[in-house]
Amino acid sequence: GLNQIQEKYILLLQEDYLLIKKVDNNKIQGCIDIMQKEDPAYLRIFPCPGPDKKYKEYKDIGLIGKESKYCISTQATIWNKEILKKFLVPTENVWNLEEKGAKRAYDIEKDFLGIVRQKHSKAELGSYPYTYCCTAVYRGKWMREAVKLCIKENIPLNFIYRNSETRFDEFYRKYYQLFPRYLQHLLDFIKIRQ
Repeated sequence: GLNQIQEKYILLLQEDYLLIKKVDNNKIQGCIDIMQKEDPAYLRIFPCPGPDKKYKEYKDIGLIGKESKYCISTQATIWNKEILKKFLVPTENVWNLEEKGAKRAYDIEKDFLGIVRQKHSKAELGSYPYTYCCTAVYRGKWMREAVKLCIKENIPLNFIYRNSETRFDEFYRKYYQLFPRYLQHLLDFIKIRQ
């Protein structure tokens, strides 16, 4: 598919990125301008996760370290198409790309850039070029937040092939890592019995 695209840059998005705010085309163009000026491998346009370090004189753009856990991610990103083509392995799926791809990050000589996370309250979303629910599906189920958003926007969902999370699923996803190990075992047991 990438071979059929003639442009130098592509916007990589997953099918379950549900928009929460209107896309800011001026900011997208600003990101493309930075891509043209700085010639990085990619520029992540939503801080999920955000960059690790400052990058040159930019206040809204940072450098993502190649040692970072998600230095290669499938979050919304503008990629240099030729670098992405060289980086992809046909036998890898999206999850493999993030996990195994991070190990190949050092093979790419160009910088990895990303939008800096803005400081704001939980109720605010910040002002990013592309603001979205970072995933609508988790472990094969529609996330409750995504279902609520689709209901609000009158977007029909088909629950025949994919169920919605239960309240317990949502609790497990959000808080599991916060519990001590012995309580995690209890939560695992409850989840298996569900």
